[in-house]
Amino acid sequence: MFIVHPETSSNYTIDFPYCTEFVSAPKLINTEEDNYFVAVVQICRRNIDPSGKELSRRNEVRLLVQSVTPSNENGEKKILRLQNLTSDVGDDDQFLDVVPVQGGNVLLVYGQDMDGYEFVTDVGIVPPKVLRKGAILVNIEKMEPLQHLPQFLESTSQIKGLIISSRSTYILDSDLKVFKSGSGGSQHQIRASNFVPGCARLALDGRYVIGISDTRRKIDVVRTTDDKTLGSVFVHGKAVCLEVADDDRTVVVGCEDGRVMIMSLILEFADPLREHIEKLQSRCDDDFDGSLIVSDVRRLSMSTPDQHRLSARLRKSAQEDERRPPSYTTLQRAVTVSRMSNRERTASSCAQQ
Repeated sequence: MFIVHPETSSNYTIDFPYCTEFVSAPKLINTEEDNYFVAVVQICRRNIDPSGKELSRRNEVRLLVQSVTPSNENGEKKILRLQNLTSDVGDDDQFLDVVPVQGGNVLLVYGQDMDGYEFVTDVGIVPPKVLRKGAILVNIEKMEPLQHLPQFLESTSQIKGLIISSRSTYILDSDLKVFKSGSGGSQHQIRASNFVPGCARLALDGRYVIGISDTRRKIDVVRTTDDKTLGSVFVHGKAVCLEVADDDRTVVVGCEDGRVMIMSLILEFADPLREHIEKLQSRCDDDFDGSLIVSDVRRLSMSTPDQHRLSARLRKSAQEDERRPPSYTTLQRAVTVSRMSNRERTASSCAQQ
């Protein structure tokens, strides 16, 4: 592995044990003190006699943690078994992947009762698609386990595409199945809205799921606990991407025509509306008129704010534009009614004459 530091123009390599393969894509974890290269690898141990003949071999799945420093000196390297982190796992449990989370922590996902990995020549190691999983939340700097989840998602859930809330309370997989940590493996499916695949995000520590609807004309907000849609905002165009900022409530939406929508999520009555609005960049200016903050709070406290009314009006206009043309039966009835009306006019005029 070749490491390059553009700021210092230094570079060096990380040496791996002989006959090592990546089980999953490696990750770079940034902490306040240092940076770490973290990867799940499979090391092939071969027993060779003095004549060079291979007597036996065995595969070992390990977690490789390497400190990455700007200097040319290689940092400390650790190669760990899953059983080194906790004793609450079986002898046949093996690492699957590493998922970075906030604060320099990682979620180490492992498979339970694994026979081994399949190796494909052109692809490499292929993990099984259906497998019972567990996970361990670890502080990568201290290599200290913080939380153990022995039941993690479903056996069919794919690790790729996992979304983890800011405090690791909720986890959302690519099929919109929600897993709440610390609840004994409880999970449910988000069905209230048809989101565009890969666009759903968690906000406010996972209490809400925000995503682009399948029509790409609105942004839906769904409460995670009961799968209830709490709000939606019409998109003036077509939305193509969505992200939630580090503050866990600022939503940025990119549109097909290049426009960008920036919104702030305020839904719960317990939300400190005024304190949050006062921290917005547009309201932090010294010359700013404080009466506008009062107007902001009043507008948000209304049952039908201006933004909601404008959104409803534009949504109704868009629905009328996309309305299906009248059916053949409707046209036939209209022609029949028109002919009958013309006949009545002709008959009445003849009677008058």
